[in-house]
Amino acid sequence: MTLTPELRAYLQAGAFTRPQSEILQAIIEYLAGLTDAAYAPIDAQYVAIATDATLSSERVLTAGTGIDLADAGAGSTVTVSADLGDFDTGDLAEGSNLYFTEERVDDRVSSLLVAGTNVSLVYDDGANSLTVSATGAPGSASFVTLGLDATLTDERVLTAGTGINLTDAGAGSTVTVDVDLGDFDTGDLAEGTSLYFTDERA
Repeated sequence: MTLTPELRAYLQAGAFTRPQSEILQAIIEYLAGLTDAAYAPIDAQYVAIATDATLSSERVLTAGTGIDLADAGAGSTVTVSADLGDFDTGDLAEGSNLYFTEERVDDRVSSLLVAGTNVSLVYDDGANSLTVSATGAPGSASFVTLGLDATLTDERVLTAGTGINLTDAGAGSTVTVDVDLGDFDTGDLAEGTSLYFTDERA
């Protein structure tokens, strides 16, 4: 507590030369000046940096999970800061930035993939599966084609041999195979109901 200049003068060592009645009067006047407005009650529920023997109901300010306390000392500040190092995404509610889930990946992939020519896509949300199937002919089949194709590995090109004519009418139409007897004569054809000439028959 702070003493008034007058009371301090009375109490200084070697200064007890005045009558005791004057000293007592000075103490009484000093004590009368100690009002509730000038001094806080000792039983109030203060928040303190540490316990104090003169207080009876104080609470010590303590850093809990995710809180840092920085005491700058008497006459300065106590800074309370959040420390996210004590947390991870499992502690934080989802906001505008969405968390990863397998369901979201499934739905995203399903929406990104588009079936092209000779390809089908079947997304089964319940089974968590996406089936990609080729609807065209397999590239390794032994096809007969009208020309070589870079997408095939085992095709054969249809070629007209002796006595055959091939007529290609174009895509979406027909290929006609005809016999061309111009490549033959009677020496190449077996005798049927039409008999060949012989001297014996003559």
